[in-house]
Amino acid sequence: MPENLEIKLRAADLGRLERVAKRIGSCIFAGEQLDTYFRVPSGRLKLRETPRGAELIFYRRPDELGARLCDYVTVQISQPGELKSLLTELFGIRQLVRKHRKIYVYRDVRIQLDKVNGLGCFIEFEIPSEGKRRQAHRLMKSLIEMFQLEDVRPIGGSYSDALRKARK
Repeated sequence: MPENLEIKLRAADLGRLERVAKRIGSCIFAGEQLDTYFRVPSGRLKLRETPRGAELIFYRRPDELGARLCDYVTVQISQPGELKSLLTELFGIRQLVRKHRKIYVYRDVRIQLDKVNGLGCFIEFEIPSEGKRRQAHRLMKSLIEMFQLEDVRPIGGSYSDALRKARK
């Protein structure tokens, strides 16, 4: 499976972060996303629907704070409604996450600027790390400095976890 080094941070000033992202990268997506998380015995399984289409994403990642390694698989889906019905019947829905996301690419890094309904604003960095973990860690440190996020505490878990906790 492909592997990323990832970090998620709360964004107090998304506008400032977007100015940095625009300066260093190019925007490849801006729009609404609906992630439907399903109850699965291990890892996370979600169906992501956007105006461009849909994909099924399975991933495993520790819920620890800070940069963490994540292995994942994505599959493009042509009939998301039918698949969502089937997966709901098989596993049940764990959580819905609605967000507005802008994705910038800098080198091979995905910089994601998110406004998550019910949670607020976040920035995520996803760096391909398979076979080059040291370089990915160095690049992550450089990005955190470039975006001036050294004093921001990372978020553990996923948006689905944070939404479930916020509703308790």
